[in-house]
Amino acid sequence: MKHAITIAFDSDGLRSVDDAYLHAMWHASQLNPAPHGDRTAGELVTLITQEIVRRWLMKAPVEMFRHQPTDHYWCTLTQNGSWVGPEGRWQPAGRCSLGDTRA
Repeated sequence: MKHAITIAFDSDGLRSVDDAYLHAMWHASQLNPAPHGDRTAGELVTLITQEIVRRWLMKAPVEMFRHQPTDHYWCTLTQNGSWVGPEGRWQPAGRCSLGDTRA
């Protein structure tokens, strides 16, 4: 016995549906019988995926200050040597990352 199920939903109302329904919509959109490469099918999946990601990002902890403007300079400095001793004397590394072999 054959059965056909039609699922209709408003892609403009994605923010108003609960998480379980949104996830069901994503799975249903993946089962869309449209041919691979269909523009409308792809746009629909994109809208649903963006809403899922938007909700996830709202709940995800934010990593603060991972990248800083001076990180490159600090990493280059520490790869090439270090400040040692109480007077802060510069001690070059055995091999500089820029190819300098001075010890």
